[in-house]
Amino acid sequence: MNSSYLHFLINAIPVLGTLSGLILLGYGMVVSSRRYDRTAYLVFMISTIGTVLTYISGFWILDAIESPSSSMIEAINLHKYIAQGAMASMIILGLANLYAYRISSKGHKVSSTLNYVLLGLAFVSLTINISASIQGANVHFTVN
Repeated sequence: MNSSYLHFLINAIPVLGTLSGLILLGYGMVVSSRRYDRTAYLVFMISTIGTVLTYISGFWILDAIESPSSSMIEAINLHKYIAQGAMASMIILGLANLYAYRISSKGHKVSSTLNYVLLGLAFVSLTINISASIQGANVHFTVN
């Protein structure tokens, strides 16, 4: 198996992980359950790691492309710029969730304001991740 296929295998982690965390956190806030909140924090942190791995693995594909056309290069560059935004937003989300998880693990209650901020960050990150995925699907090429 070509190493560039790793990107195709793990590129669902940012979207599905962020969506799952968003649902868990929202549900946890509705039922006032710290268990769901803490699980959501972990899911967001794992999704952040998956996003970074997905971004890094995207560079392996660049090495495997045979004679790219100019339109393909434009599509790849657009995908790369959106992916940079997705990674940046996910790193912010992951760090904010690490903070919330640490507060929660010390036995303190995480404020509802922080949870609303996390929901907003997650929604923005999910939107950017979906955009990066859609643009990535628009890149058609043959790998070695």
